[in-house]
Amino acid sequence: MPRPKLVRAVFGVLLLATVGAFSLTQWLKSEPPAIVTRFIRAPKQISPGGDGLKDSTRVGFRLRQPDEVRFSIVDAEGGEVRRLVDDRRLSAGRHVYTWDARDGDGETVPDGRYGLQVALPAEGRTVNSIKRIKVDSKPPRVKVVAASPEVVAPGEPVEVRYRGPRNFAPLFKVFRTTGGAPVEVARFKGDRSRSGTWDGRVRGEPARDGTYAFSVTVRDRAGNSATAPGVPAPARTQPGTGGGALPGSGVTVSSLAVSVPPTVVRAGHRAAIEVGPKDGRFEFTLRRIGARRALRSGSGRRAALPLRIPGDAATGLYLLRVRRGSHLVVAPVAIQRRGPSPARPLVVLPAIAWEGLRVADDDANGFPDTLEDSQSVAIGRPEVSPRAPAELRSRVGPLLDFFSRERLPFDLTTDIELARGEGPKLDGRPGVVFPGTERWLPVDLQRRLRDYVEDGGDVVSFGTESFRRTVAVGADRLSAPGAPQEQDAFGEATRIRRTRPAPLRRGLDELGLFGPEDRFVGSFETFEESLRRPDGAEVVTAAGRDDERPALVAYRLGKGNVIRIGVPGWGRSLTGQGVAGDTARVTRRILGQVQR
Repeated sequence: MPRPKLVRAVFGVLLLATVGAFSLTQWLKSEPPAIVTRFIRAPKQISPGGDGLKDSTRVGFRLRQPDEVRFSIVDAEGGEVRRLVDDRRLSAGRHVYTWDARDGDGETVPDGRYGLQVALPAEGRTVNSIKRIKVDSKPPRVKVVAASPEVVAPGEPVEVRYRGPRNFAPLFKVFRTTGGAPVEVARFKGDRSRSGTWDGRVRGEPARDGTYAFSVTVRDRAGNSATAPGVPAPARTQPGTGGGALPGSGVTVSSLAVSVPPTVVRAGHRAAIEVGPKDGRFEFTLRRIGARRALRSGSGRRAALPLRIPGDAATGLYLLRVRRGSHLVVAPVAIQRRGPSPARPLVVLPAIAWEGLRVADDDANGFPDTLEDSQSVAIGRPEVSPRAPAELRSRVGPLLDFFSRERLPFDLTTDIELARGEGPKLDGRPGVVFPGTERWLPVDLQRRLRDYVEDGGDVVSFGTESFRRTVAVGADRLSAPGAPQEQDAFGEATRIRRTRPAPLRRGLDELGLFGPEDRFVGSFETFEESLRRPDGAEVVTAAGRDDERPALVAYRLGKGNVIRIGVPGWGRSLTGQGVAGDTARVTRRILGQVQR
């Protein structure tokens, strides 16, 4: 029967197991006892950077009994790197040494993992520890990734977060970036959440209005230190390096900011005004440049201010002044009273330059963005300055005030609207006047202006170094600003010349822009002199320091004329002049050329 066979099989297995266990016990009793009972290494990661933090590690072992010992640091393959104890007889107990990540020749070892080895020469035995020491000299990767909120009032807190090793107290630095190179203004410590909170103060006082960027310093487990960015700079200035301040990692401190329409507002309609960064009582006035009385004034509390423009408001450039407490912001608002008519000359405001040069942090990286140093900026960014743009005060404002004082009819638009094909058109106009510098214009609009002149229109420019740079105008952004070209859109090449104060000397004047008494006009220090006119152009009026390089020049191009007043001080010279002033007389004749 099968049952007795099964019993005999089980009995045999038990017998073999018993004999095996007995043999193993006898073998273990014959093995010598462990001499090294414990290995020591602390810290387990080191960075031999020479900064005094985790440059070395304490290594050692515990002996059960006295013996002759050789103690070494070994690499991953078991090869000896550094011998710390060389065949010495040591007492029983704990023995600790220092290893500074150097080999036997005093050279720093490569990054990697290293082991501990105790050799007992007298017994021919070697004991290797399973504990490893990591040598790591590479700084950790760290980035400031976010600051929130992106806009705060002075003295409000900002939470800053980073990506990198957790530290008990990461060190954050605050840099003010408005008005020049970044300057460190404050420090604060964070916590193990990879974040920290700036209290919004500098030396105990609320931070001034402006843009601020952050850096953070952390250490990894090996003690390597990393600061990112070292001194903050926009990421666009460090292409391909992975450095720089990232979008969303900075903050704007603002007591008052005002957004106005970047295009012309029709009288009788509402202008969408935004007052920020938060709700709070403010007062405002809206006054045309040169006017004594305000068109509108009042107060508000909410950010949105849908300001209705009276139906009888005169066409022109207005300044909106908004005040909250001791803070003032001034922003330009363009208004067109009646519907545009091709019979009137068209005045084009340099809104692209105003938008492109406005100091504002578009991407919240802690640095102002302008078309001078960025590839794109948003249209309609808030204004924070207590003064209107410099060129508006010195050129555009005085010219538009002159239009009003002389009661000259005109329609008003912006270069942004012309570029988009919105508002009044060029076609059929007796003339187009650019009262300021057209620093950037789209290629297509530059071509349209030249075609307009060649087809019989007149273009008058009071700016300097205009029509030389390109830009793309989108629905809500200006992008791809081009470098200045040698020739402008019409083909003229010029240069800037600065001298002692001197007048313009009249030369050729077939257009009749100068009267008999205007042999010398004004007193100026800066002149944009004409070096070379467009191919096929015929000079019809010229005035300057010398006859060969006129600064005020008119030339016929095709069927029309280009009149360029290359004197930056021309508009300012109109301020306060009576009707008999020499620059006023010449300006009246120039504008009369485009009233026909």
